[in-house]
Amino acid sequence: MESPQRRATIRKEAIVSEDYPKGPPQTGAVSRPEPADLFSADGAIRQAALERYLALKRLAGEFEALKEQLKAALGAGAAVEPGPVAARLDIRQRRRLTAAEVIRQLELSPAEVARLRAEVPLVDCRFLAIESNGAGEAPDEVAF
Repeated sequence: MESPQRRATIRKEAIVSEDYPKGPPQTGAVSRPEPADLFSADGAIRQAALERYLALKRLAGEFEALKEQLKAALGAGAAVEPGPVAARLDIRQRRRLTAAEVIRQLELSPAEVARLRAEVPLVDCRFLAIESNGAGEAPDEVAF
């Protein structure tokens, strides 16, 4: 069995070391730029900031795919090789009150649902669109 001194736990929020002075090895760490690196003196957004955004978005996609693969493997009973980083799959139950479940529970008719939807006030949704001017990147749109 692995000693507690070399054990770390992967959690959704971060990698947390337990009794390990230096923590798990960090590879591929991405440094955070200073705000001055993102904007020019006149306040314009620098091309470097847009390129960084696109690079981080690709990394985020890789991260999500790997996270789902790890969850599936752990859920199927895969073992983790010995080393300074451990992984486990935590399963929590919660109630999710969705619009569909409310409609079902209250037995609302389609007309009643349409009336309720019409009464809900509109809200602004902001989208960031970043498009490449020929560097091979596809247009990108992300809501925040």
